[in-house]
Amino acid sequence: MVSSTLTAAETFARYEEIRSRLPMGRFPNSSRTISNLGELIDEIDVFLLDAFGVLNIGDQAIVGAIERIEELRLAGKKIFVLTNSAIFNAKLAFEKYHAFGFDFSIEEIISSRDAALEALKNFPVDYSWGVAATPYSGLEEIPIQAR
Repeated sequence: MVSSTLTAAETFARYEEIRSRLPMGRFPNSSRTISNLGELIDEIDVFLLDAFGVLNIGDQAIVGAIERIEELRLAGKKIFVLTNSAIFNAKLAFEKYHAFGFDFSIEEIISSRDAALEALKNFPVDYSWGVAATPYSGLEEIPIQAR
């Protein structure tokens, strides 16, 4: 069993040990420019989208983004949204995107806050954490000892 507290060097060494069992990456010889995601409908089954700068900037949906998501849905594509806004859990992000006019389900939203909360379960509850955050970060909702 591999320890969950490996150093970066140990992690890299472990990766090298199992490299031959991992799939090889395949990369095209060149890239291409497209004008929008609609051009990829026949090539891609699942779209994993970053939120900021792709769906919205601040409190505004990007022009055409709502319609593009609808087009992808009509084509039967699966869509997931990643949000790195640590003050938003998936429920709050869901509400935010619905207010913009997007029709995402809560299951389609992957929040870095939720991922961090899940990862905290791997540490003893008596750990004391140093946290850099704004007053609006909702730290009181996170079950940790924080400074």
